[in-house]
Amino acid sequence: MEILTLLNSQFFHQLEEGDESNIKALYADMRATIVEYAHGNSQWRVIHTGLSIFISEVTEILGYADGLLSRYAKRILEIAKCLLNQIEMAVSAKIALDTVAENNKVTDTTSDVTFTGNYADFCELIHLIIACKFINGGSKAYHLHIKKGLHALFGLDFDPKKYQNARDGIKRRCPAKGIRVTYFLDNMVDVVNAELAA
Repeated sequence: MEILTLLNSQFFHQLEEGDESNIKALYADMRATIVEYAHGNSQWRVIHTGLSIFISEVTEILGYADGLLSRYAKRILEIAKCLLNQIEMAVSAKIALDTVAENNKVTDTTSDVTFTGNYADFCELIHLIIACKFINGGSKAYHLHIKKGLHALFGLDFDPKKYQNARDGIKRRCPAKGIRVTYFLDNMVDVVNAELAA
């Protein structure tokens, strides 16, 4: 798989040329291509470089693109950024990048991870992740997916009632209205620092 694979796609060529024809179908193809690109090669430097170049080029095009091209370019850009972030997290955690086949058995790598902090703070961390990722809301189903996934990552069972009770407790102890976000962010920095030191 070559570094410039993504730049050689029809989707990217039409972005460069400002051609909106058939862009919806090309976007669907590009979405599949970029995921396959990120997961189909164990050479992280190739993937990282390819995604980085693609992100840079699409970001530049977004400076003058409009209409449908702008909408689909923004969507594919967010996917590319998420995949790049996955690669960087895996490399920093020294997790081997294995190629993904459809029927491969996924090895559980979370069994040794535990959360030692306050559960209410953990719930607020999840809430902040959702808020940052989905500024415009996002679907409730995907919110639930994130909540369950993060609980599983730290070896916790997700109980909707327990989660909501913890969130309500944080709201009650939050200081005056208007500085809530700052309070939560400061609190989360303390929690994350404590976890890293544990």
